[in-house]
Amino acid sequence: MVGLHVEADAVVYNAAISACQAASQWKHGLLLLATMQQHGPSPTVVTYSAAISACEKESAWELALELLEELHTNELEADVIVVCAAISVCASVAEWQQAFRLLLDMLATRVEATTAVYNAVTNACSSASQWARATAILDDMCQARVFPDVVSYSATMTACKRGEQWLRVLQLMEEMRVSRVQANAFTLSAAISACRGEQRWHLAVDVLSGARLEGMPTSVVLYGAAASACEVAQRWALALHMVTSMWEAGPQPNAVTCSASISACEKAAEWTMALAMLDRMHANGPAPDVIAYNAAMSACEKGHQWERTLLLLQVMVKRKVLPNVVTFNAAVSACREGQSWLQSMEQELLQKCGDATFGLTLSPTML
Repeated sequence: MVGLHVEADAVVYNAAISACQAASQWKHGLLLLATMQQHGPSPTVVTYSAAISACEKESAWELALELLEELHTNELEADVIVVCAAISVCASVAEWQQAFRLLLDMLATRVEATTAVYNAVTNACSSASQWARATAILDDMCQARVFPDVVSYSATMTACKRGEQWLRVLQLMEEMRVSRVQANAFTLSAAISACRGEQRWHLAVDVLSGARLEGMPTSVVLYGAAASACEVAQRWALALHMVTSMWEAGPQPNAVTCSASISACEKAAEWTMALAMLDRMHANGPAPDVIAYNAAMSACEKGHQWERTLLLLQVMVKRKVLPNVVTFNAAVSACREGQSWLQSMEQELLQKCGDATFGLTLSPTML
């Protein structure tokens, strides 16, 4: 347009900066903003909002805050969209204190904070594992009559999960049910993952079962999280049942879910069941990865099945699965056990030969 001597107005520049933001060309977007500042037209709130949003691609939170300050210097009134954009940039790098300060500044100027703004601050707290602050923000939303949505609960539950506040996670699940906020894959996954532990595995199974009964969408990720909880608690039979039911009724298990069930067998030294699961993966998919093979080898090692441990290493090589340090450690342990067994057999045979020779020497018929 400049080459055609057509003057571009702010709307055109704003659209161009937004296009740069969408294409991850944030530097070009900032150059357009600099052009507006030097030659006109004057930037608007929309201009700054698009420029700040472009900063999120590069996690340039300091630059985003500078642009927001510049907006105020130019006597422009920040709206909820531009503040939310700045908070989102801070959230992308877990700068929760800066995000929270922006929220407080917004409330001080009596700009109405929306659910999206609160969610952006909560995400920042969640990224920094600030579970107490995240739950406090959720409470503030309710007091301000800003109704939390599934994103609000998901971010808060994730923060609590990272802070190992499993009971608070389940309480939030109940609050969602009472408030009639429909759970999604993220909230269910956070709840199931928070229940990993020897004494909480049944809670993880209850969450998954409740989701299925209520017709909520369940995915392989949720089954994997529940199987992992059973693995930690050494509930190998339940972990196997969970994966088997996935093969029968869906969703189809992935390598992570199957590996979790094999690991559960390994922890209980159930080497026969571990090998059965590995065989089913060979037959029905998914193809076992190095984690699945390692777990099966470890199960055989614990079951003193050193020959099978070494055989699994051969199977891995044949199927072009690259072994790692764990694989070779299991193989070395199997070799040591096999060597001990051979030495024991050798000593036993020598003893038997000695006994036979002694008996032969003292035999009256030979005198």
